[in-house]
Amino acid sequence: MTDFVELRRMMVDGQLRTFDVQNSAVLDAMGRVPRECFVDHPDRGLAYADRPASLANSQRSLLAPMVLARMLQAGEVVAGERVLDICGGTGFSAAVMRAMGCNVVAWDPDPSFGMRAKQACGEAGFGDVDVIEGDTIASISKIGLFDVVLVNGCCEEEPKELFSRLADGGRLVAIMKNGAAQSVRVFRKSGKEIGHGFVGHGHGAMIELFAKKAEFVF
Repeated sequence: MTDFVELRRMMVDGQLRTFDVQNSAVLDAMGRVPRECFVDHPDRGLAYADRPASLANSQRSLLAPMVLARMLQAGEVVAGERVLDICGGTGFSAAVMRAMGCNVVAWDPDPSFGMRAKQACGEAGFGDVDVIEGDTIASISKIGLFDVVLVNGCCEEEPKELFSRLADGGRLVAIMKNGAAQSVRVFRKSGKEIGHGFVGHGHGAMIELFAKKAEFVF
């Protein structure tokens, strides 16, 4: 029988700590949330591998543990904050932020992931994550503002539609694509201004919602 508790410990010590993740709340939550609940049954033995976890019947994947941990650390996520988890697939990132003591709303444009996230979060002991439905960003336009927005994947264009969901002082964390390179960035809202900073390299599956729109050429 697979010892998932030991695999989680090894992930925290061998992947996260060595990837300069030092935030104790992030390390504790990543060490407590059973990632195996969020991957497909045939792949559960690889749930703690140092790589993204592919999601069945989709081009999407869960972020690699060390990339997710670095994004949470960069976003300065703390207990009590209201956070919005975008395109989290089966809900692992939402569960981790709930384990950190945040009030979590999760949204994915793919309705099948919404159902899977509800089931997986419940199985993992985080059934109070609020998973909302809807296939467009308009679905989240009337649910208030957030201290943190986490985008679980790579964007070719800045997710400007989400900036309006940030409270003053709020942070949005995403992986941005520039040419062939991908990097983690944090966008911060101050009044009406949005600033951003480079965190470090990170890789995620492309999110179609934030892909470059095709330009019409005569």
